[in-house]
Amino acid sequence: MKDQLDHSPIVSIHGFRDQARAVLDPDAWNYLDGGAECEAAKTINEEALRAIKLVPQIFSDVARRNHDTTLLGETFSTPVVLAQTSPLRLFHKDAELAQMGAARAKGALAIYSADSHHDLETAANAGDGRSWF
Repeated sequence: MKDQLDHSPIVSIHGFRDQARAVLDPDAWNYLDGGAECEAAKTINEEALRAIKLVPQIFSDVARRNHDTTLLGETFSTPVVLAQTSPLRLFHKDAELAQMGAARAKGALAIYSADSHHDLETAANAGDGRSWF
């Protein structure tokens, strides 16, 4: 992985992609950004995401924002789920431990896979106790 990380705010999925491309080894980036065979599933997913229209509520009171979301009765302060990809260590040296720590720090849900670089107990201790397996 490259050393330089741009710490300016990311405001779109394109910003995340640009940041990842800038810091990852080219082989890791190509793996992450690519798709299997002719990339048909990747294309279908990208088209489905483009079809979602987010409509801003202009002139809304944003003095008290709340992004909490509830999944199966558990409340999370960030409406994001972090689910790993198999070779997570390609993208971060601490792999699932970094994933669990990031989820804990931001109040998000982390999903732990059986195909991981660390044992379940170690990864669970890195999280906040609310991760899924």
